[in-house]
Amino acid sequence: MDENRSAVQGVVSILDHLYEYVPQNDGRVHTLIMWSDGLSCERHVGAKNARANEPTSLDRFEGLEPLIKIILLLQVSFVEHAKAYHKSV
Repeated sequence: MDENRSAVQGVVSILDHLYEYVPQNDGRVHTLIMWSDGLSCERHVGAKNARANEPTSLDRFEGLEPLIKIILLLQVSFVEHAKAYHKSV
């Protein structure tokens, strides 16, 4: 694809193309994890924000989650758990 990955509209076009491969069942979108670096994750979030008011979950880009986001969420959970553990010891 010849899209500008630095612009929100380019990322939206890329994600529109990728979402052709997201599985759906009875109108429900099944989430897939995709590999991306931190910058790509931020661009993905920007594209999701641009489509946040769309009527369907597929149009809102709810079927793909960048792996880096999941890793960051796990890291935050681990840090919070470790803080709570150390306070109780």
